[in-house]
Amino acid sequence: MMGLNHFFEKDLVFCLHADNQEDLFNQVANLLEERHIVTFSYKNALIEREMAFPTGLDMNFLGKDLPNVAIPHTDIVHNLAEKVVVVRLDQPVTFHNMIVPSNEVQVSLLFFIINNSNASQTNILAQLMDFLLLPET
Repeated sequence: MMGLNHFFEKDLVFCLHADNQEDLFNQVANLLEERHIVTFSYKNALIEREMAFPTGLDMNFLGKDLPNVAIPHTDIVHNLAEKVVVVRLDQPVTFHNMIVPSNEVQVSLLFFIINNSNASQTNILAQLMDFLLLPET
């Protein structure tokens, strides 16, 4: 199993300003399309998937100083690579909670999973969740 380090690249870390989730998804989709990492259909797929299966995580239970996180992703047909794109927002954007979708979460740190292989989709998500939620041992 490949470690998370394999999926991160320093030129895929962005600090952005977004007025809302749609603005954020537009910016990220454009950045990734320019780099030939996702297809033209990626943005709409991202919006649709986030509406059906929210990815916001409230991190308050780990500490009040931690930013809330979201882990947006799409089906593999919209991705042209295997990467994790990190986005830090200068102000939070509203997402719905992954665990309790009716709850809103103000998110300022995002990990976009870009994956074009069925074999590694679950692996990347599981490793990322472990990284975010499990204490260091």
